[in-house]
Amino acid sequence: MIHLETDSLRFEFQSKVAGILKSSIKALESPLSEVDAIEYKPSLFSTKLELRFKSLQHAQEFPEADANEVVSELKRRDRSDAKKFVRKVKLQLVSKDLDSMLEMTNETLGQ
Repeated sequence: MIHLETDSLRFEFQSKVAGILKSSIKALESPLSEVDAIEYKPSLFSTKLELRFKSLQHAQEFPEADANEVVSELKRRDRSDAKKFVRKVKLQLVSKDLDSMLEMTNETLGQ
C-alpha cells in the first residue's frame, strides 16, 4: 500500500519468503522531495507502478528494488485506483516545484 501524505509517501508492505511465508508488516516513509518520477505503466498482460528516487538511499530498503527504482506489479482490481494515485502524486510534485520556483523568484526580487 502507498499513501500520499502532505510532504511524503508512506509505504506499507510484506515480503513473501519462498512464495508462502509472509514477513511482518514493514512501513517506510520517503519525502516527496526525494521522488524523481512515478509512472503508471499498463501493458497487455500486466500493469506496473514504477517509482524512481533521486538517490539510491531511499530505494535500498524496498525488497526487489533495482538501483534507485521500485517496480510493483498491480492486480487488475487496483488499476483504476493506481492510475488516480499516480495523478495525485504527480500533481503534488508539480505543486511543490512551483512553490519552490515562486519562493526563489520572490527571494531574487527581494520580496
